[in-house]
Amino acid sequence: MLGSRKVKIAASIFGCLAVVLGLILGLVHTPPVRRFALHEAAKALREQGIDFDASRLDYNLFALRIELRDVRVQSRQTPDLPPLVLADRVMAQVSLRKLLQGAYYIEDAAIDNPRVRLVIDKDGRDNIPRPPRKSQKPAGMVDYLVRRLRIAGGAVEAEERKQQIAVSVPLDRLTVDGD
Repeated sequence: MLGSRKVKIAASIFGCLAVVLGLILGLVHTPPVRRFALHEAAKALREQGIDFDASRLDYNLFALRIELRDVRVQSRQTPDLPPLVLADRVMAQVSLRKLLQGAYYIEDAAIDNPRVRLVIDKDGRDNIPRPPRKSQKPAGMVDYLVRRLRIAGGAVEAEERKQQIAVSVPLDRLTVDGD
């Protein structure tokens, strides 16, 4: 009798914990929490000298998939120059096993209509974001791999304003397979 009561109590506690965990995971996937996560990511990147914006962030923590819409990346040091990167959509799916080992393995990724524009103005300034200089010792090597990446559409442009040189390469479809 006493043993069966302990089992019922343990089962009830486990059930309640499962429900609470399910509610928390459900809450994390709501639009207000996604907007908050996007805001916090942009704030963290600003501290690294990168202006980042996206109109929407979607993610699935169960599948470890993230998707951004209308992405803009710009240097905070040269806000008067055009953004370095614009993209209609960026999607990535990460390997959970490798993530738990401290590595970043992107199993599948896609970038739709990226526009990369490198600009060097007459004074030699460029639009590449640079993190603030730190006197700390650099961190160790990061283990990463991109297994599949598809880029559809877009262009890569470079402009050197002092010598008035401009190059533009349109992109149709680019596929990268890593191993």
